[in-house]
Amino acid sequence: MIFWTIIILIALWTLFLWIFTPQTTDDTVTYQEQFITAPSTGLSFKELSKESIKSIILSKTKEFYKEDQVRLVKIAYCESGFREDAINPISQASGVFQFLPSTWQYMKKLTGQFGWEVFNPVHNVEAAVILYSRSGVSPWLASKDCWQP
Repeated sequence: MIFWTIIILIALWTLFLWIFTPQTTDDTVTYQEQFITAPSTGLSFKELSKESIKSIILSKTKEFYKEDQVRLVKIAYCESGFREDAINPISQASGVFQFLPSTWQYMKKLTGQFGWEVFNPVHNVEAAVILYSRSGVSPWLASKDCWQP
């Protein structure tokens, strides 16, 4: 009886380790490579050029100091590669500035802009500018190794 109890416990422990041990690979994935593309929304702003996204950021931050404008452009590049359709498959962060779903809902309530779409680059940048004005870079610390000098 004790023998079979030990065998069952060893089997359960092995199964537990197999399920909960992270799988290791030799592939190195960069921060930006972890994104997938959002499903097509059929909206007209789809697939804007990187330069268009930069222009939107600069136009929405024209009242900012130049260093803040540059920082926001770098953050957008590091977060999504200026892709308005980027989605992080792990956190579900979305859009140019990679808003978490909960943060996006908070920003819509804060601004009263309930019609904002996270994949609309203008809405995403406007929300990022407001959030940056209130919280600085703290919402984007996950990518700081990329954008911080």
